[in-house]
Amino acid sequence: MTGADVNPPADLVELGRIAGAYGVRGWLKVRPHGRADESALRSASEAWIRSIQPPAPGAPPGGEAWKRIELIEARPHADVLLLRIDGCDSREQAEQLKGFAIAAPRSSFPESGPDEYYWVDLVGCEVIGQQGAILGRVVAIEDFGAPHPVLRVGGADGASHLIPFTAPIIGDVDLTAKRIDADWAADY
Repeated sequence: MTGADVNPPADLVELGRIAGAYGVRGWLKVRPHGRADESALRSASEAWIRSIQPPAPGAPPGGEAWKRIELIEARPHADVLLLRIDGCDSREQAEQLKGFAIAAPRSSFPESGPDEYYWVDLVGCEVIGQQGAILGRVVAIEDFGAPHPVLRVGGADGASHLIPFTAPIIGDVDLTAKRIDADWAADY
């Protein structure tokens, strides 16, 4: 495995958590923050990992630094993603990474198709509702198991909206302008 000798990119996006080992040859089992078959890790050649465990008593705050790893192979398996990384050749080595966060630079993600969006790109977009009402900014995208995700929109007035991210409720999405038009009233 490659170490922390290289500064991580500024556009890292956490894509999942390492859940443990898979098999005896060093494969990692990753719980992705989305569908395993759609994970950007499937096409990446490198990723970054770091421990998310609380710091030891007396350790400085801020957690561990990101460490670069080279991805050799990735494949979906049920609801997890299986990864083989350079330098991790045994179950014991893989188990040592259990609980680590795994990320990749946003700039390395594959191009999205028409009317497809990476959730990370929607966060921060201003949502404009019916009659031009400014509903707020997207603070998170939630997946409650419905056929579509839900935008969590926080308004400047403290109001919060949960807006289904599906047609016909969502109209134009302009990522360049960071704007989403929604057929949604401020009092919904």
